[in-house]
Formats: sequence, C-alpha cells, structure tokens
Amino acid sequence: MKQSQYNDLLVNVEDALSVLPDTLPAKNVEKIEEQIRSKKHILMYDPASHGGSYELYEHFRENKDLKWIWCHSGNRYGVDPVELYNKAPDRCPVFGTLLDYGLGENNATNLDLFRPSLDHTEQQSRGGVKRGDINNIEVMSNLANRLLNNSTLMQSLYLLKYALKNKG
Repeated sequence: MKQSQYNDLLVNVEDALSVLPDTLPAKNVEKIEEQIRSKKHILMYDPASHGGSYELYEHFRENKDLKWIWCHSGNRYGVDPVELYNKAPDRCPVFGTLLDYGLGENNATNLDLFRPSLDHTEQQSRGGVKRGDINNIEVMSNLANRLLNNSTLMQSLYLLKYALKNKG
C-alpha cells in the first residue's frame, strides 16, 4: 500500500468512525459514574489508599483529590507526579468514561472501563522512551490500554477490517 493510499484510508476511516458517540454506550455507565462521583472516601489512614505517605494522606484529607494521590503514589514510570497530574484527564480519552482514581478502599469500582492506567504513546518495543518522559505517557482506562496493547495504526486497521468482514 502506498503512503498516499494509506493516508486516504485513514481519512475515510476517521470520517466513518466520527458517527460514534464520544462515550462508549455500555450498560450501567451512568450508574457507575455516579458511584465514582458520590464515593464516601475513607478518612482513616490506609497506606494503600495514600501511597504509603502521610503527607499524601493529609493532602487527601484536605482536598479529597484522588487523582493527586494516584499520580503521586508509586513511581508511575518515573515521570514527575505534578506533570502527570496536570496531564491526567478526568475521562478516558478513548471511551469517554469517568476515571476512578481511588486506591485501596477509596476506589468505587474495579471495572477496567473506569480504572486509570498509564500507556506509552510510542510503545517501548517500538523505540519509545521507557521512563521519565511525560510526553510519551497518556492516561486512559485499563480497558483502553489493554485493547491498544502494542499494535500500530496499520495493524489496528487490519484488525478492524477482519472484525467488519466477520461481523455476522
């Protein structure tokens, strides 16, 4: 396939897929998002919920900001937690679902469609920077990350072609 043909194909696929709604039409999405928004956060010190840091726990008590805790807990690929916080969306950029940044007893759901995950924009196996580069990191749902896995755009198009050919 020539580059010009590939570019034309991408435009046509993008146009065709533009009819999809911004949020994945899935069962109980509204109910689970309401659970995430209305979660009664545990106020006792729980190292799993606060990354093991009393400072994070105090921040949590004052702000109830679970995304801040999530970005600061663990080593999240060696990126600066403040930069990660500023980049992390409230909703999955792939499916549009609200992300539940709660850890430990502070999560509202364990469903992969709502749990946040880090993904490398350029996969490590394809030469992407492995650690410390915030520009090579994207936050999305666990489900979106798992589905994107390690495929290129071309491979994804072939998977889409296969799925459409065998739809029925």
